[in-house]
Amino acid sequence: MKRGSLSTKIFIYSALIIMIAMSISYTISIFFLESHFISERKEEFPKIARELEYLILNNKKLDLENYIKNLKEKKDITVLIMAEGEKKWVNNRGGSGSGFLIENLESKKFFIKNQRLTEAKILLYNEKIQNRWISIRTSLSILNYYKKEIGCFNLLGAFIAIFISLIFAK
Repeated sequence: MKRGSLSTKIFIYSALIIMIAMSISYTISIFFLESHFISERKEEFPKIARELEYLILNNKKLDLENYIKNLKEKKDITVLIMAEGEKKWVNNRGGSGSGFLIENLESKKFFIKNQRLTEAKILLYNEKIQNRWISIRTSLSILNYYKKEIGCFNLLGAFIAIFISLIFAK
């Protein structure tokens, strides 16, 4: 067997393995990234509600504000709080929002809905704690951006791996 044909075969086989691995990785990220993200948040949101409940019941306003601020900054989770007699949410985005009637809220339910103006998908969880409604939410629209980024990195990684494979095959 010639040396050139062996190195060519090694290169072709390694390139195929690289392409298959990258294709599988990209396919998994496209189809399962959103459902994985949602399932993680579904586990996390009730825990956040328990922490909020503790801070509200123990009247720790400064700790509550810091906790809500950290959730927004570190995890892009928005927390809205509305007293039962109120008509507007007090939120950690620097203002208040209206448009939700208390009668339409259901406790301990997860929803995926589109925002009115942007049509961005959001995951939200509502719970009633004492005489307040807590709404915990996060955007799902950022996942589409990450899917594109993952695809670009997979493609770049495949080209680099094929180039390295070509060098080693020679």
